[in-house]
Amino acid sequence: YVIDNNNTNGLTTLNVEGGTLISPYRAIRAFQNNATAQNIINISGGTIKARAGVWMQQTDGKAKTFGALNITGGTFECVANAIVVDAYGSSETLVNISGGEFSNTSTTANLLLVWPWSNASKISADNNVKLNIEGGEFNCAGEGKLFGIIDENGNELANASEIVNVSGGEFNQAVAASYCAEGYVPVDNGNGSYGVREGVFVAEVNGTKYESLAEAIAAANAGDVITLISNIDLGSSTVVVPAGKDVILDLNGMTVSGVCNKNQGIMISVANNAKLTVKDTSENESGKITYAQGTSNVGFAIHVEGDLVLESGTIELTGSWSLGFAVDVRPNAWGTAYTKPTTFVMNGGKVVSSDTAVRVDSNSSDTYEALGVTFTMNGGVIESGWDAIFVQHRYRNNLKVVINN
Repeated sequence: YVIDNNNTNGLTTLNVEGGTLISPYRAIRAFQNNATAQNIINISGGTIKARAGVWMQQTDGKAKTFGALNITGGTFECVANAIVVDAYGSSETLVNISGGEFSNTSTTANLLLVWPWSNASKISADNNVKLNIEGGEFNCAGEGKLFGIIDENGNELANASEIVNVSGGEFNQAVAASYCAEGYVPVDNGNGSYGVREGVFVAEVNGTKYESLAEAIAAANAGDVITLISNIDLGSSTVVVPAGKDVILDLNGMTVSGVCNKNQGIMISVANNAKLTVKDTSENESGKITYAQGTSNVGFAIHVEGDLVLESGTIELTGSWSLGFAVDVRPNAWGTAYTKPTTFVMNGGKVVSSDTAVRVDSNSSDTYEALGVTFTMNGGVIESGWDAIFVQHRYRNNLKVVINN
């Protein structure tokens, strides 16, 4: 090593502010070898040219050692790794990077490496390694080798996402979403570089936040609750609950809004063999799904070819429509094959429409005669400016409307 920052005999602090450190091996070692003393390295400038720039070494046989590497500037021109953290036992190592330039030339090495000092079984449950990146420029020669949070066999550590927290910086490779700091998402800068930005989240599934309702639906598994955490403006786009999905949308007092700007526009589409349950757990049940007339006056707030359940909250259609439905229960609307009956069950909430509230329509072909279409109303309120319930029977199949309460 050019410098061995060894705290065996007590506290050591190394400040690198300029100059050049050159080594065929590792330029700086931080040897965390004292359970009662800290080992701290601060790098604000200078150039490091080595196979590996800084080695943060946790040690064997120590109850709890502490080391910190703080980098605000400087240049790392390395063959393999700019930073290496060897994890062992119950030790703690914090790496904080807010500036500097980091690069390597090896296509097989990780630019930023965290791995076991000997093997992963020697890393205790209370071991703490954190790699916090707030800034800096990172260029890794090996594809997919920017971060290596791995065991001795090269497999990603189970807690890798807890170790890396990226909230800034510029990278020549995309940053994995799991490595983004809380509240941040990956971004492609569009100029060959990548980074992160603060997310604008609208929904949450099992503690993970998403920037669009479509992303949340795609991530949700059967029975998962998608909880809205912000209002959503879909514009004139359509969100689809695809076949095979069974999800619960908790409006949580928020509003999902859209505008109909194309003929037979749809805001939310529930495919055949898909199920969407809508509820609102807010105290006053103020959450709603609302679709407004735009340049087109033919459209549907929710089009159902699968199964829709309304527990609470409001589904709303506003504007002056020539043909508008808040809920359109109509399978095979455009010739799409389907294999299961289509249902809308209303247990509570409201369906409010300036035109027709609920249409129960047959499919578009006698081919599906055996498959029925059913609207069951067990509770809730329907308010309409035209038909409350419009039953349109056009082909040989079973249409049923059941009002229980």
